[in-house]
Formats: sequence, C-alpha cells, structure tokens
Amino acid sequence: MQNGQDHMEESERYCRKCELAKQYGSGLEEYLLRYLAQLTPEEQAEDVTYARRLACCGKCTWYGEHMCRACGCYVQLRAAVKGQNCPYEKWEQEGETHDTRSGNIL
Repeated sequence: MQNGQDHMEESERYCRKCELAKQYGSGLEEYLLRYLAQLTPEEQAEDVTYARRLACCGKCTWYGEHMCRACGCYVQLRAAVKGQNCPYEKWEQEGETHDTRSGNIL
C-alpha cells in the first residue's frame, strides 16, 4: 500500500492491557484476581515457584505495569500457572526447569 498504510498506525497497535481495560474498565485488577482464584490446585504453580517467577520478572527490563512488554503476557497470570515458562528463558536462568509441554500465553 502507499504512504506506509500497510503498517498499523501507532494509535492502532494492539495492546492486550488496553483491550482488557476497555472491556473491564476499573475492574481489570478484579478480573485478574478472579482469574487467579479460579485456577485449580492442579493448575497452580507452587507458592515458592510463583514468588520466584514474579521476582525474576520484576528485575527484567521488559517488565512494566504487570505485563511483559516482550511477549505481551500478564506476568501474574503466566507465573501462577504450573507448566508455564518465560518465552525468553529468564525463569530457567533463575534455576527453574523448562517444561516443553506448555506454550500457553496468558
């Protein structure tokens, strides 16, 4: 297309956080907490694993406002689910083993 119209305009870029904020408004935090509360024990990462993952993400330069700016996931959601991994292997660098069975992005 001409005039660069084949690329999305900056204002049209997809943002997962923005889309959820539009849908849930000020209830976004509540939505995230409800999601976490609905995980079964079989789906939940152990508390120590969850804490280690959050600490790792909190130190990462890609982390910002509850999200990974590299892959677009909500860090709290990905970290809470057993079998998840950091797509950039940062959790593995912190000593977590890689689980290749899961590729879900939250």
